[in-house]
Amino acid sequence: MDAGKQDGTGLVCRRGVIERTSLVRSKAAAPRGTALSAKGFRPFFLGAAVFAGVVLPVWIAVLSGARLPAGYLDPVSWHAHEMLFGFAVAVIAGFLLTAVGNWTQRETLTGPPLLGLAGLWIAGRLAVLGAPL
Repeated sequence: MDAGKQDGTGLVCRRGVIERTSLVRSKAAAPRGTALSAKGFRPFFLGAAVFAGVVLPVWIAVLSGARLPAGYLDPVSWHAHEMLFGFAVAVIAGFLLTAVGNWTQRETLTGPPLLGLAGLWIAGRLAVLGAPL
């Protein structure tokens, strides 16, 4: 390997020392947007954590006898729905939007498109709250 030249294996030789480098290279010169929108796991893992922090006390209250406002789903179905399509989807999306970049050596969504996808996930959570009977 030439000094400072990458050979496609993720290794680079500089001054006789072989170092590991990232194979994923961003094509953009500067990151688009904020730190929150720089990698796929950030908005989705944050969203899953906030969602769990908000919904968990609600579910504990329901188990303690509190009544939810009338909605499209009964409390048990609502809980199952939000665990699958709320929490689990956010965690899986965050993982895949990060891991796929490493697997394919291509950058996944960043910037406004990533925030738009996270906004779509949030809209789905709000839609369940406002669903008519």
